[in-house]
Amino acid sequence: MFDPENAPLKYLMGSYFHQDFSDENGSPKQVVAAYLRENQDLATPLATEVARVLSDANDDSVLERLSEEYGSCYAADWDGGTYREWFASIEAQARAFAAEHREADG
Repeated sequence: MFDPENAPLKYLMGSYFHQDFSDENGSPKQVVAAYLRENQDLATPLATEVARVLSDANDDSVLERLSEEYGSCYAADWDGGTYREWFASIEAQARAFAAEHREADG
């Protein structure tokens, strides 16, 4: 059985960036926002996992393959960007969300 707590990036890619993601949530940033709203406890693990992936990936093709393997139907070049930029934006958005919610809880 799939455990999103141990693979938050895979959960995001496969469950939120599905073939109808833009119809349901709009932009990729809005998709990540929906994921974070619905999985608040996964914000920090997601940011940590994405940071590790970015550190380990030596070029954009590695990130593209990972995105495809995880079931994402989004392609970073649709918006004129790179996979590295997209993954970095996911990390930043998850970190900001986690920090915002730590402050609200603190």
